[in-house]
Amino acid sequence: MFIISTVFLGIFFLFREKNYNLVIYLIIISLIVLLLVYKTTNVVDFGLYHAPYIGIINSEKIIIGLVNIHFRFGYSSILQNAMAIYNIPIFFPKNYLTLTAILYCSIFFYYFIFLLNKKNFEKNKMLYVFNFFIFIFICIRVYRYNDFGNDMPGNLITFLIWSKVLESSLSNDDVNEKHLNKTLLLLLFSSIFITFNKVQFILSIIPILFLIFSKDNLFTFLKKNIFSLILYTLIVLTFISKNFLISGCLQYPVVFTCSEKVSWTTKNTESITDAYYNYQKGQAWSKDWPNRVKRYEKNEIKNYEEYNKNFNWLPVWSDNYLKKIIKKNLIFIIILVLYSYYLFSLNNNKKKIRETKKLSLILFSFALFCTIIWFLKFPIFRYGYSFIIITLALLPFIFFKLKDLEEKNFYVLKKFTIFFVAIFLLLNLNKTYKNWDNEIWPNVFQLITEDDYYKIYNGKRVKITTNDVCFYEKNLCTNFIPPNNLEIKYYKNYTIIGSNYQYHGSW
Repeated sequence: MFIISTVFLGIFFLFREKNYNLVIYLIIISLIVLLLVYKTTNVVDFGLYHAPYIGIINSEKIIIGLVNIHFRFGYSSILQNAMAIYNIPIFFPKNYLTLTAILYCSIFFYYFIFLLNKKNFEKNKMLYVFNFFIFIFICIRVYRYNDFGNDMPGNLITFLIWSKVLESSLSNDDVNEKHLNKTLLLLLFSSIFITFNKVQFILSIIPILFLIFSKDNLFTFLKKNIFSLILYTLIVLTFISKNFLISGCLQYPVVFTCSEKVSWTTKNTESITDAYYNYQKGQAWSKDWPNRVKRYEKNEIKNYEEYNKNFNWLPVWSDNYLKKIIKKNLIFIIILVLYSYYLFSLNNNKKKIRETKKLSLILFSFALFCTIIWFLKFPIFRYGYSFIIITLALLPFIFFKLKDLEEKNFYVLKKFTIFFVAIFLLLNLNKTYKNWDNEIWPNVFQLITEDDYYKIYNGKRVKITTNDVCFYEKNLCTNFIPPNNLEIKYYKNYTIIGSNYQYHGSW
């Protein structure tokens, strides 16, 4: 019903507005979505916990303590909940694979149309150049469907948030107050969405707060938007309540948000689902834990906690991950340097330069702060590449003066925009050619493996597969052997899963 109603609302909107350009845009986006999804494979984590979590949502009421059979269910994002809703019976369950592709294409197309519009160039050259840098990165580095995962929406929406903050900050003081207020509310909603997609994107609130304070003040903003903010608060409370019900934590595995007073707790339990253990494990793996043996003796670093302390991870990370990050982004860095040299010169209005440099320095400082947090806490490139790229894209505006770009410069940039779109299309066509023997849709079901078996807990059937991953399942499924003390109970029509006995050691 949700899909049918939204389709009819969309058709009604198109007929009412008679916006034929929008129809053309929708057709183009649909074709790009098809190109992305056709003959490709799923992201690595899809079969591990995305798909089984979606299957559980579609076949069960909310399961209290769900994390106790698979700790990664605690990492499942709001995106998986949206995918579970997004189902069309004719294509189900494979159709929900298009949701991330649609989101990607919408943002991709926003930047593309922006860069083709000469008015945007004439109105704000700094914003135009900034968006140009963001767009070429998306074209050459964020183009493969099987790399999207839960990280891509957060990163791309972060790009969009910073672009809109930059646009509003550079606008004249006589900008329409109503329009600015709507922009702030939309940005705030976007920040909430990506935070519930991946918690590190809570950092996206920083530029929004800067915009609120620079254009208004916080109290005035709150007063003007009391009803919208109450709605946002209810959305936040709903999602953190869901988190608490499945894990015993408001935000798993952040330990201080967890409670020990519920039977399904994941705090201080001797289990693979323990919140503190997974918090340390997640950081250690993002800091290249598997390669520590190349740097340290076998027993020198005994556990995740020790590895995370005192930058013990840094030599390992810099010797492997850092080199990979530089290697994979070398083309973009070279393009950024060359285009900066081309686009910036010494001649311009000095007053305007001072104002622009001041804004650039402030926003660069915020972006650099986000990048430092990424580096200290979760330095895998896909976890926060938006922070890195935004920092790099803002850097030239601090040290160089943007020259008065003439009309001919717009046409040069426009041609390069089309060129990079062509690269994006060729990369995906090449993917299709290489994967021609693949199925039309990425696989969502697990192939039958010999190690699969079932255990019954108080009438509840749980599938266990230890040599593979679950993929889409209507049964409860885990690729970890459940703890011996796992208990399943029922309260009315709700299932409660607990494995609650206390752990008194240290991880």
